Amino acid sequence: MDLQYFIVVVIILGAIIFAAKTLVQKSRAFSPESGCGDDCGCGKG
Repeated sequence: MDLQYFIVVVIILGAIIFAAKTLVQKSRAFSPESGCGDDCGCGKG
C-alpha cells in the first residue's frame, strides 16, 4: 500500500467519523429530555 493512499484513507475516515459524531450530537439536541418530571426546572414553552 502506498503511503499517500494510506494518508488519504485516514483523512477520509476521520472526516466520516467527525460528521457522524456531529450528526448524533445534533439529533440528541432535538430529542425531548427523558428524565424530566413535573417540577424539575425544565421550561414549559
